Amino acid sequence: MLEWQRVRELIRADKLEQLVRSEKVTEAYRKHKLECDVQQYVLENLNWSPSEVRRLNDEGVKFFSDRSLYTLTQNDYPYDFEPTIHHLIIWSKIYIPLYNDKNEKNDKVEEELDNFVNEHIAKFALPADDYIWFMNTSPLQSIKNISHLHLLVKVPVDQENVVEQILQNF
Repeated sequence: MLEWQRVRELIRADKLEQLVRSEKVTEAYRKHKLECDVQQYVLENLNWSPSEVRRLNDEGVKFFSDRSLYTLTQNDYPYDFEPTIHHLIIWSKIYIPLYNDKNEKNDKVEEELDNFVNEHIAKFALPADDYIWFMNTSPLQSIKNISHLHLLVKVPVDQENVVEQILQNF
């Protein structure tokens, strides 16, 4: 189980491969992936039409340019973090070009994503040290065709209602 400070260090150092699920969650996720097409499952759960997602991407719509283009959910199969870390996912209908074919980051896109997350989290008055985001590189992505960011929020146990507020009002 990873503690908050270690999680932040790994993300800042781009050592995302060290962020892993517990054995129990990993087994449940493997089983889930055998039982269904995970991409189709996500699209259905988000009530997103595959044809609409394709059309929007073909039209060159900018990611996160409209509230209808993204949504926030809890991760059904979270990584193995201490209990005060909530693992959320920002799903995007639009492809997010954070990494190139060599898995090198695009600094401009990273800055845009950072600004987006900061702007949306600001309304919840969380200290900057209590949240962080990342996007897995292609080799680490289990769902490759739906762009998504991982948003980690550290909230004391007695303030978990903040997570519900974030999920409802992001």
